[in-house]
Amino acid sequence: QDEANTFSVEEGDRVRAFMRWDDSWGNADCDLDLGLYSSVRDPDGNYLLIDMDEGPQDGSTGSIPLAVVSMDDATASLAGEYFLAIWEYNCVDNPAWIQLTAWIDDELQYYSPSHHMGSPEESRNPGMVAVGATHYWDTDAIASYSSRGPTIDGRTKPDITGVTCNSTVTNPPEVLPDGGILHNTCGTSHAAPHVAGLAALVKQRFPNYTPAQVVNYLQQNAAERGAAGKDNTWGHGLATLPAPQAAPTPGPTLVPTPGPTPVPGSLTPTANIIVSDGDEPGEAIVLWDAVPGATHYRVGFVNMERDYPRAKASVTGDWIEAFRYADNSALNFTVEDGRVAIRWIGLESGARHAFTVLTSNNVVNTTEEFSGRYLWPSNPRWTFHTVR
Repeated sequence: QDEANTFSVEEGDRVRAFMRWDDSWGNADCDLDLGLYSSVRDPDGNYLLIDMDEGPQDGSTGSIPLAVVSMDDATASLAGEYFLAIWEYNCVDNPAWIQLTAWIDDELQYYSPSHHMGSPEESRNPGMVAVGATHYWDTDAIASYSSRGPTIDGRTKPDITGVTCNSTVTNPPEVLPDGGILHNTCGTSHAAPHVAGLAALVKQRFPNYTPAQVVNYLQQNAAERGAAGKDNTWGHGLATLPAPQAAPTPGPTLVPTPGPTPVPGSLTPTANIIVSDGDEPGEAIVLWDAVPGATHYRVGFVNMERDYPRAKASVTGDWIEAFRYADNSALNFTVEDGRVAIRWIGLESGARHAFTVLTSNNVVNTTEEFSGRYLWPSNPRWTFHTVR
């Protein structure tokens, strides 16, 4: 215990902390305990124990690497200095990491500015987003309580940031006697419904969108905040929607149905690229052979009629210069019968398009989608299709 790393609790404050660590979820065998102590000592010189989680992790079914402590109603009124202590009871191998998250009114003297993402916000599901929080009166500043990434395994989180502390019908702000305003609805638990409301509007406008397509649309239209691109404070930026007449189409997302049987004998990195019509006009489904070991796929298209003049005006004068690309983590694809697929939406009906798929297993600086510098093969393969 580091006595310098205490935190203050005022009368009536609540404290809650949870700890998890690198171990098997459901069969954990590294037994750690978490304690919440008052810095006041008893007559024997021992610190006063407020709460202790001594749940066993013995490798049996149901053992999880989690410990939780809190102040209950009996101790919440005790003002003073407190600290958290981690006890190692029995571990065969020390865990590679321990994550300790605490909700208290006063900051610890020493704390981590990152790796705050827990479950379920660390999910890999492409149709699920982790939402950060910013106050409506200053949407250029992240809220102090907004969780910062990356995740324990190094992925960039949150995915997007929503507005909080603004008025709601069921819980409006209170006007204080001195004329100030008390905002009763603040926190990421308010920012998340804000983003969910935007997602509902996107779904209303594009009823055929999958959850992953809705997420992709929100991320593409987020207002830039923080570092350029996706970062561990703002995600893709501040959640916002464009004017209806200016709404762009979303990028490609997973189509969970298997494609046609691939043609044998091809040795190209992304072999057997096949394009077919989607369910709606302007949609095209692109399928190709999954590449073992691929970390990313870069999928592109060019409108051979409208975009050709732009290509001719490029440095090389080659029509391939006009390709529009979307980069996708290979983790976002489900391989079925050796094939993977995406759906392009918003293409020009009746126009001839060229489609290409590039593959990478060498990504510099990051493994995250839509960020970092990618090293792609220099020999693209393409196919042509007239979009319905």
